[in-house]
Amino acid sequence: MDFGRIMTITAGVFTLMTLVFNFIRTPFNIPGDIYIDRVGMKFYIPVLSTIVISVAITILMSMISK
Repeated sequence: MDFGRIMTITAGVFTLMTLVFNFIRTPFNIPGDIYIDRVGMKFYIPVLSTIVISVAITILMSMISK
């Protein structure tokens, strides 16, 4: 696989994860995640979760490419 295809797939995975995180509450809320729950509004930003998953995918991709 070439680099462009890997980046496209990774972007698609992150887009899908963002949609899932916006519609359901995740079972793993780590301290770096932002969750605001007010009357009529729920807002969730998985900041640290996204960074951890990004690092894991980067390590996995570098192991696969070698």
